[in-house]
Amino acid sequence: MNISQEIQVQYRDLGGIHVFTATELPGLHHANRDLRRAFDTLPAVVNELVKRQYGLEPCYRAKSTFDDFEHTIETLDVLPIVILESTRQPVAA
Repeated sequence: MNISQEIQVQYRDLGGIHVFTATELPGLHHANRDLRRAFDTLPAVVNELVKRQYGLEPCYRAKSTFDDFEHTIETLDVLPIVILESTRQPVAA
């Protein structure tokens, strides 16, 4: 089974809990009360989920910085998206 080189992760603030989900990666539901911690740990959570679901050794990272992401959620009225990109082609574990 193939997984995309880029994964679009949706962000929502649910009463001070920062939640990240992705329709293209079933099972991803990552949350933390600290926005920076949630953002910073998101790639590791995605990598582990892809490893478990697909048997691959991925290496995803956020395409934007935390500061850019934080600015986006402070200035836009739309659902922010974090794009994670693979820094290498995922390989079977």
